[in-house]
Amino acid sequence: MALAMANSFACVRASAPAYGASSSSCSFRTALRADAGLAASFKPRAAAAQRLGAVQVSAEAGPTFDAIIEVGGTQQIVTAGRYYSCNSLRLEAGTKLNFERVLAAKVGGEVEFGMPYVKNAKVQATVLEAYRGKKQIVYKMKPKKHYRKKTGHRQELTKFLVTGVTME
Repeated sequence: MALAMANSFACVRASAPAYGASSSSCSFRTALRADAGLAASFKPRAAAAQRLGAVQVSAEAGPTFDAIIEVGGTQQIVTAGRYYSCNSLRLEAGTKLNFERVLAAKVGGEVEFGMPYVKNAKVQATVLEAYRGKKQIVYKMKPKKHYRKKTGHRQELTKFLVTGVTME
């Protein structure tokens, strides 16, 4: 038993690895390939997807969005009943608004795409809050010139709740 295990993990740790070199003579994947029973059950992509909380989507499921809108200079995939953030719209909390730049909308079970916008489609939303995003550090430096400058930037953002998607 011990001999079989020693043969399956034939990696030997080097006593003093060179700089930048691996500390063992073979990788973890090589050791797994040597042990056939463990290699069959090891699926790195599936394990990573499960750790990240990725959802497997089947081809028959269809789209899980209500509309794709253009807001604040970006495109957002939105669903009714969820809230989203975008660049500042300069509106106060509680303001109701209609997004008319709808790039795609789901009508019944079918998706309708516009060129560039879907005619008579609107997305209703309510502004929840205007806030500032996380601080981004900007560090400027010129080597050998004693020039160092550290500043920060906080982006103005708006959070809105999508209340409905309509086609007239």
